Amino acid sequence: MGLTCSGGACVCVPKCGGKACGDDGCGGQCGTCDWYEGCKSNQCLGWKWEAETEMAHEQGKKDGDGWSCNTADNSKNMMVYGPYYDGIPGGTYTAYFRMLIDNNTAGNDTVVKIDAHDFNLMDVLAEKKITRKQFTGTFTYQDFALQFACAGGHKMEFRVEWYDTAYIKVDRVVVKP
Repeated sequence: MGLTCSGGACVCVPKCGGKACGDDGCGGQCGTCDWYEGCKSNQCLGWKWEAETEMAHEQGKKDGDGWSCNTADNSKNMMVYGPYYDGIPGGTYTAYFRMLIDNNTAGNDTVVKIDAHDFNLMDVLAEKKITRKQFTGTFTYQDFALQFACAGGHKMEFRVEWYDTAYIKVDRVVVKP
């Protein structure tokens, strides 16, 4: 802790040089990260991609603030994928897939599979199947978390494979440390 004293009173001087976030040494914080970022090694890290504008698609359509597939018009395929971003440093992260469903009380079949894919290695780093009843409500966005570890500088894809069993809308994918 760095103290400066003057006239018999000492005060703590925050140490934030080179820090975008983290402990300032005086019980406070150095800066604030954006809502989709986390603080790692005193730097704000986090990435956000909108499904309808910043990701690629094999099925579905732009639907308001997201990208959707429905059982009447689409068939099982990759709904959302990309962005082939290579700026994520090596380490462990969590991808949050923000999605909604039309019906969460019918059969508990798999509705989508989410994954984190290293495009350079052509390797799925982590994946998770999401069933209908894992959604806590209908037509309400919910985040589904997927933890993965990646090598730095590789092109990353975050994918939603749609199973043709329910209407699903994807809003965005956020990655945080």
